[in-house]
This record gives sequence, structure tokens and C-alpha cells, in this order.
Amino acid sequence: MKIKTACPVCGNISFDFVSELFFKPDIPEEFGFYKDRFFVQCIRCGTVMQMPLIVEQDDFMKYGKAYYNQMAKSTQEGEDAINNHITFGQIPMYETCENFLKSSVDPTEHHKWLDVGSAGVPTTFKDFDFTTIEPDERTVMIGRKRFATEKINCATLETYDPKEQYDGVLFHNSFYCLPDPEKSLQKASQLLKRGGVVAIAICSYFMETSTTSPDTRYLRIEEVYRGDVLWAYYNRFSLKYLMERCGFVYVQDKVLQYSDCNRKPWFSARYFLFNKAGDTTQANPQDLQESNLLNKQLLKKLEYDFSQSIRNTLSAINNKNYFLIGNRDILFDLQRFGPMDSIGGVVDYENSAIFGISQNGLNFVDVNAILDNPQANLIVASFKSREAIAAALRKKFSFAKIFVANRSSGIERLIHERFGLCKGFEIVPYNG
Repeated sequence: MKIKTACPVCGNISFDFVSELFFKPDIPEEFGFYKDRFFVQCIRCGTVMQMPLIVEQDDFMKYGKAYYNQMAKSTQEGEDAINNHITFGQIPMYETCENFLKSSVDPTEHHKWLDVGSAGVPTTFKDFDFTTIEPDERTVMIGRKRFATEKINCATLETYDPKEQYDGVLFHNSFYCLPDPEKSLQKASQLLKRGGVVAIAICSYFMETSTTSPDTRYLRIEEVYRGDVLWAYYNRFSLKYLMERCGFVYVQDKVLQYSDCNRKPWFSARYFLFNKAGDTTQANPQDLQESNLLNKQLLKKLEYDFSQSIRNTLSAINNKNYFLIGNRDILFDLQRFGPMDSIGGVVDYENSAIFGISQNGLNFVDVNAILDNPQANLIVASFKSREAIAAALRKKFSFAKIFVANRSSGIERLIHERFGLCKGFEIVPYNG
């Protein structure tokens, strides 16, 4: 295994520490942090990435397998996660991609394409001739069966050795999975014919797209940083700089809503098109400055959105008919964002024997006091155990309205020791 400790965008080796790297961002019960892998931010261009960058693995298929395994619980078959990802993710997303390609290039001039990192959906495109490479052999076998083609190969761009060249190379939500993009782009350039193009689509907070929940907002840090399978978080300026540094000329970028995504119609991605340069290109240093400035603005906005969602919730529930029940640390975190002086009371769910005291401005009450208020509304202050706590409350207080956080999370705090403010707090009715 070989590692790299320089920024993949600008080559800088000075970073600000962000946090330990985490895994399983969308499965709270299996969420955790690594001790020897980290999120860092480049001081020069502002790009956030994981470090160290593992640029060469002994077995490339391990990464491919890990990508799909992080979507599934340990008790769930990986094949189920792959099939769901194809059906509800890749198929509708690639429809938008096909429309982008048809509007951006002439299919007769750029007909033969290589798709890097998918189950082979673009092999079904009518106006283009696609071959797909994918590092997970399970995905390759499933894709070949679903799309009735052998043009899906188990490989990475670096290990793929075709006998032909292509008119275009496509990275559809896969470019951020390249730990050494400079090396990958060198290989892409070798595989491209003269006049070839590279198309890239990226969904992420830093690309200013909507890729999270139906409310189209980012309300937890795990929706911004996606764990151990994404290597770098590009924005529109840092990607442009990297591509031009590696011999490609920027043509266009645009944000497109996924056109037929029934389960997630709010999804969008930023699509880029670059031409292979005939001569050496010169990257614009101004893009690095713009990249750094944009990321500072986005991270500042993220913190504002988190805090504003908490303040709005506290303002709405600060009356005698609302009771906050849950994790004491979260209760104290909430208290830092607004007054809770008129609320009916708070209950430490893990130690309900604590009541009749005021601590840090919170009035802890006996949980049975809720029985005296027929109009009680119970707010579950938990992210990791919100469903379990709400279900227990439903049995005891069947008359009460119960609300839970609209996000689950493996981080059972609003304020994390590394990230700082790491999520917002908005509530929705519990229907269990």
C-alpha cells in the first residue's frame, strides 16, 4: 500500500485538522471514527479531504467492496444494497447524465465512451457506445445480468488496459473516489482520442447541489462529509484548477436536477465538460483563491443553518405544553441556542430520577409530571436513539403528541469536540 500526503488539487502539504475520519455515516448504530485516518483542509485551496490518501492498494477490489458495504448494515447482504443503489440511484441519475451528454457533444463525433465507476447503466444509452469499469466484482456481475452486456469490466482506471481509445471518459459521482486524481487523469488522457472530452458529475455540499433529504437542506455533518469512501470534496473552482493543471480545458458546468428520480426527486448534481488539450494547459491560480473563499463561505453558511434551525425549533416549543426528553448532553447543547424558560420541563431519559432541580438554566422535572398535562407535547432530544425513546414514551403517554428529530445520526451531540456545531435540530411528528 502506498500513501500520499499532499493536496490532490494544488500539491500543498500544509493542512488544518478537521476531525478523525468516520465510517457508516448513514447507519447510526454502526457509525464510528478511525484513530489513524483524518479529515483535513488544505490551507492553500481550502479543499477538504481524508488523509493520508491511499493512492495504491494491494487489492483494488477491496475499495470497490467497501464503497457498497458502507451503504448496508452488517446484517444486510451487500447485493441488496447494490441492487437498490442501481434501481433508485444510478438508473434515474444516469438519465439526466444522458441528456447532458446529448446537449453538450455531438454523439456522432463523440460516440465511444468509457464510464468510470458504475454498474453499467450507460451501456443502455442509445446514442452512445459505452463501456463501464467498476472495482467491485459483485457490482460487475449484477450489472452484466441486469443490462445484458459484457461491456462492464472489473477494474480501476489505472488497472484497465483496453486495446482501443475513446471519444469521452465519464466520471458520474465517482471522481471523488479517486485518491490520486492526477495519476487517473493521466491515464484518462492516454485513453482519449485527439479531441476527446471528459465529463464529470458531482453531488455534494461543496458543489452547491441538493443531495440530502426531501427538504433539500444539509442538517448534519454526515450529509456534508460522507465518510471513508470519498477522498476529496471538490468545489467548482478546485475541480477546474485540477483539470487544467492535468491537461484539460474547461468548457462548461451547470447544476441539473435529476429528471426522473421518483424516490429522491430533489437530487441535483453539477455537471462539467472538459476538452483534452492538444498542448500543455496553464491552470489559473485565481481559481485556488476562489476555491478557498467559496469553502469558507459554505462552511460559515453551514454553521449558520445549523444554529438557525435550532433557534427556530426552540422558539416554537418554548411554552408550558412542551417537554424535552432525552440525552442530557443534547439538552445542555440546546440550551446554548435560545431561551427555554417557559418550557414545561426537561427530563434526563437515562436518569429520570433527577428532577426538581435547575441546572444550567434547565428545569428538570419528574417524568410523571407529564401525566398532569393532557395537552403535553413530548420532544425527543436524541439522534441515535430517537425511535426507541419515542416508542417507549408512546407506551407510557398514549395521549401525548410525540416529536422526534428529523435526522438520525451516529453523533449523539449537537456540538462535537472536533467539528464544533455539527447538526441542526428540527422536529417531525413520531408516527410509530
